[in-house]
Amino acid sequence: MINKHKGGHLIKLIKGIECTVNHSTTSEDKLVSIIIPVYNKMSFLKKSLESVVNQTLGMDKIEVIIVDDLSTDDSKIIINNFVERYPEIIFVEMQKNTGSPATPRNIGTEISTGRYIAYMDADDWLAPKAMELLVTVLEETGDDYVVGKTIEVSNKKQSVIANFESYCDRRSLNPSDVPKVFQHLGPRSKLVRASVIKENHIEFPNMKYAEDKQFFLDVVLNSKKMSTITDVTYYLNRMDDNDASLIKQTSIFEKTATNIEVLKYVLKKNISTELQKPLLVRLVEEDSIIRFFMNQRFLQSEKREEFFKMYKQVLVLLHDLSYDISDYFESEESKIAHRLLKDESYEKLVSFIDWTLQINKNSYIKDNNVYEIIDAEIGIAKEIKVPLRAYYEESYIENDNLYMLISVYGEKAQQINSIELQNEEKGNSNISIVISNNKIKINVSEIEKKVDQSEYTLRIIYDGFKRIAINALKPKVVNEINVTKSQNISFDFRTKESIFELKRIAFLKAYHTENVQLVKIIKPCFIYKEMIFEKNDRLSMLHAGDLIAIADICFTNRGIPRLKTQDGNFLTAIKTHSKPVMDNELPHKITVKKECFLYENVNFVKEERRDFQKIGSQLEVIALIKDKTGRTRYKTKNGLFITAHFDFVE
Repeated sequence: MINKHKGGHLIKLIKGIECTVNHSTTSEDKLVSIIIPVYNKMSFLKKSLESVVNQTLGMDKIEVIIVDDLSTDDSKIIINNFVERYPEIIFVEMQKNTGSPATPRNIGTEISTGRYIAYMDADDWLAPKAMELLVTVLEETGDDYVVGKTIEVSNKKQSVIANFESYCDRRSLNPSDVPKVFQHLGPRSKLVRASVIKENHIEFPNMKYAEDKQFFLDVVLNSKKMSTITDVTYYLNRMDDNDASLIKQTSIFEKTATNIEVLKYVLKKNISTELQKPLLVRLVEEDSIIRFFMNQRFLQSEKREEFFKMYKQVLVLLHDLSYDISDYFESEESKIAHRLLKDESYEKLVSFIDWTLQINKNSYIKDNNVYEIIDAEIGIAKEIKVPLRAYYEESYIENDNLYMLISVYGEKAQQINSIELQNEEKGNSNISIVISNNKIKINVSEIEKKVDQSEYTLRIIYDGFKRIAINALKPKVVNEINVTKSQNISFDFRTKESIFELKRIAFLKAYHTENVQLVKIIKPCFIYKEMIFEKNDRLSMLHAGDLIAIADICFTNRGIPRLKTQDGNFLTAIKTHSKPVMDNELPHKITVKKECFLYENVNFVKEERRDFQKIGSQLEVIALIKDKTGRTRYKTKNGLFITAHFDFVE
């Protein structure tokens, strides 16, 4: 049904929806149709549309279809400004708000004429060569579907998201041969052959959330071949001031309810088991366990019962499967959480999730694997084997070059691809490495060439796209009984100066990190009542020669070691300030070098002074004893006590 609008535009009935359209006919002979749903996006719309009209592919090959869902801000003014500059832009105005990008996208698809279709959100933007790159791949291969790289932009940083989509160039693969292919379920960086969508009647369901998930899983299922490229093609807007984003406006329960609808949809489809399993892993492990439960939001929620009720719906839907989908989960934590939810062991589940979110866990190394010990009071599995863990070992000079040595443990140690130097502003670059016998050797000079005054992080890449940090501190190689607390401190470069510091002395060589019971102060330093050294918390100055009894080695939140004295105070663990004293290093005879007294009491009570000791006096000692403040005293052969201070005796 078409009627003339009094303003000169046309009123069309498109997919049963009354719309105002600025064109009587759609474009012809266009390679690409870019469909953009709009609702109150005035803050970002100009940047978004500029990125479209400035594509290197050229507007003569691009059909732009903008569908406004009855915006109430100035979005229409911005759109009309672009239509004036580019009359070929098709502008569709909905006569009724639908509350979801689904219907506007479907309307855009219905009237599109391009050989290929791309969808983008009105608050995101395209890389300049995005369409040229994606079209070239589909034209050369004849594939149905291609995926590029997406950069997520926030106020604090830019970073690649869903790196599994674009970590390597791939051509003409069966979708089932692409790892995590069902994680590719969103419009960003995608170009699809129009015939795949139209001939298979693929539409976005009218949902507030997850509508793109259902749409693109159908695209994947109906695509014969697909490709991926490593070029950046799309920028995803996650800026703080993008409050109108539907993702930010949708609660976790609303999101999960729509995810359950997608799960129902999938289970009704006639899909081969080969494709059904990875698809269900995405919907159950990723959406219904990891994103729903494994976070502080769940732990702090006062509505935990709602979480449990929603997962019961998932379990009911999975009941008739001929296999246990949790057998195909990627993480052991997800498998355990699924089992606890299935058994309705909710208290154990809460304790277990709290354990998974701890930064430092009890762990041990055995047979080249790292095991994390689940707290015994939780009452479930004893341990979890970590797929891959890396630890900084040492820095050393070889042939006038400085090298770092990193140890790797776990079943994925043989699947390491490279090490990446990451910077939030300047991007990432690979570092040359040599791997042998689970040891990674890095030439630090290569890092030094690429590091400036910015903050850099080192990440090990394995399985093509997965990343882990390099830990600065390593647990001892022990058995299941004697377990060490693993301090997961990332070994990163904060500035260029940190490399110079690495050249001077490596982190682990600078501090006492092994248990020590007694240290001799060799450089004056303060003793503090708190682990975080604040000037107001200073207790007293320690001098060279002081012997201090140590109870433990502790770590600050930044991972800096501190020596904890037996009376609960703290001093620096830097080796330049103290050195351990071993039992076999205790002297049998001491010489007085400064006049002092012998005492009957180890705490040196004035009233219990005994013999005055002149310079040069010699005494036989039998033990080293601590007083109530942790200060050390020598016990002499005759049972009296004398200071162990370096200034007084030697």
